Amino acid sequence: MSDKARELLELFYLPEAIYLREIVGYSAKKKMAIASFLVPFSATYTSVEVEYVGAEQYIRCINQLAYVLCCMLVDNNAVELPRTTLDFLARNNRLLDRAHCLRYRMTAKGVLFRINIRIDKCGVLRDKFLTCKMSVSGPVYGTVEFVAPLNNKG
Repeated sequence: MSDKARELLELFYLPEAIYLREIVGYSAKKKMAIASFLVPFSATYTSVEVEYVGAEQYIRCINQLAYVLCCMLVDNNAVELPRTTLDFLARNNRLLDRAHCLRYRMTAKGVLFRINIRIDKCGVLRDKFLTCKMSVSGPVYGTVEFVAPLNNKG
């Protein structure tokens, strides 16, 4: 994984909670990124051992890639998003407000998989809110979005 992506994620996640391993594709022009992920066997939310990646882990993967993609696009001046708002959302675990995703195939824990994310629409609503809608594909597909106050007061 690129050092920059890991640095970004380590601001808000414990090292063992970072599932993003490597950015394998990126296009500022298309506003998209592809990354490989690995969910360890130890990552669980249940008292019963589950050997497959669950919805919570997929959402964490999408959340991590969405944040890294948005930051990369801001750094490359490909989108006009306030970086302070992105950091506020990540710090408060609010990057994704809505997720409409379906699992396309089962992924075993401990196995690398890829997720592709693309920004479809991003902008400012009523001069007060940042909005962003993204498409996701891979083992899960669908759309995710967030709405955030530009004043960073949630």
